[in-house]
Amino acid sequence: MLIAAVKALAVKMPALKVPKKGILPDVQDVREVCLAIAVAVEEGLARVDGIPNDQEELSRA
Repeated sequence: MLIAAVKALAVKMPALKVPKKGILPDVQDVREVCLAIAVAVEEGLARVDGIPNDQEELSRA
């Protein structure tokens, strides 16, 4: 989960496009960045065996 979040954040790093910019995205982009991180984490968790995908699977666990 943490690795998926870090990779999603790294892709949004402004310094990738403009080397003199910072490594963290601007505050004005926080919603876009948070969404990208959430999606990456969700997709990463969906691939891990043993982690329920929904409430129904969770109640059966």
